[in-house]
Amino acid sequence: MGVFAFGETMLQPTIPAMYNDLASDRNRGRVNMVNAAAVQGGAITGPIVAGLLLDQGRHAGDIATMVVGCGVIAVLAIALERRLPAAANGVPEPSPTASRHPKRPDARLGLGGSRATPPRSPRRSRRGRRPRARRPARAPASP
Repeated sequence: MGVFAFGETMLQPTIPAMYNDLASDRNRGRVNMVNAAAVQGGAITGPIVAGLLLDQGRHAGDIATMVVGCGVIAVLAIALERRLPAAANGVPEPSPTASRHPKRPDARLGLGGSRATPPRSPRRSRRGRRPRARRPARAPASP
């Protein structure tokens, strides 16, 4: 029961966030509805199916089926991770300097100091806004 609770604690905050990152604004409600229906459908049918399987007395076969099913789900999760965009998976996009310096391992990994990051544009301030134009000094009024 503790393993289930730990898995549920890790899973429930991440799945809706990932669905919301992947879904468009138009389909976000539908995607969340399908997720909620799948969770509730499993919670409703799981005890019924488990009761029927335990009634037949084939405990070893049921455990083997669950282990094989978990393995299939793990393989599918790895395949899905490779198809997801990096931003939806919480991984930063590779920097443009990584392709310029293929021999430097820190540049390929997006690591390293100031050489791995692109230089800032001189027209922009640190906050990303253009600096204000300076007004010319006014000449004193003559009497």
